[in-house]
Amino acid sequence: MPVYVYEIESRPGQYVDLYMSYEERKRREHDGRIALWRYDEISDTYRVEWARFDMGETHRGFIDTPGTYPKESYALGSDPESIPEEMAEDRRLGIRYTEYSAEGCPIFRDKAHEREYVEKRGYYFRNAGYGDPTPKEKKHVQYKKIDRAERRRRIAERLRARFAESIERRDRQSAA
Repeated sequence: MPVYVYEIESRPGQYVDLYMSYEERKRREHDGRIALWRYDEISDTYRVEWARFDMGETHRGFIDTPGTYPKESYALGSDPESIPEEMAEDRRLGIRYTEYSAEGCPIFRDKAHEREYVEKRGYYFRNAGYGDPTPKEKKHVQYKKIDRAERRRRIAERLRARFAESIERRDRQSAA
């Protein structure tokens, strides 16, 4: 079912996501506006708030995933007091202007901005999909197969090196 984003007219900048079919939208919407019934706890009544359809907010990002951006990243956030330092680092790395929330989280405007920020900072997505930043260097460790006797010998050498002093002391005490 599609998601439609409406901006509440009495509170500019506040949006509401409505999940409804195209037919329901066609039936409920008049001149790009829709009536939202809100419950008022103080007067114990319902009142009508009008909201206007916002094409830009609905179709941000990809067509099939509307309303994903702007996105606030808590994982890449920092201490709110260090926001000026973070912005200076962004400029030094050549990252486009990035806004930060009051909590110190970067706010990404679109997918390209997010990709640029993550790649230039040296981060990557562990569950990367198509177009997401991935690790640049993949380190594959090749383990040699060794037999059991060789493994025991190596373990014994490590233990002897670790406890050499106490073994020598024990040997001197037993010889005396």
